[in-house]
Amino acid sequence: MDVSYGAPYLSQELMEEFDSKIQWMQVRGERWVLQEIKQEDEMDIDALSQSVV
Repeated sequence: MDVSYGAPYLSQELMEEFDSKIQWMQVRGERWVLQEIKQEDEMDIDALSQSVV
């Protein structure tokens, strides 16, 4: 689990907070598990990023 992939999108403070939480999860032997993920509707990502939608 590495938060550096989010560096372009997160503030330094938020990166440090996420990193700290991930480190504590590892100490406790926890894992991040996403279940039952499904896409409800199609979205135009370009339009969302440009605030068109």
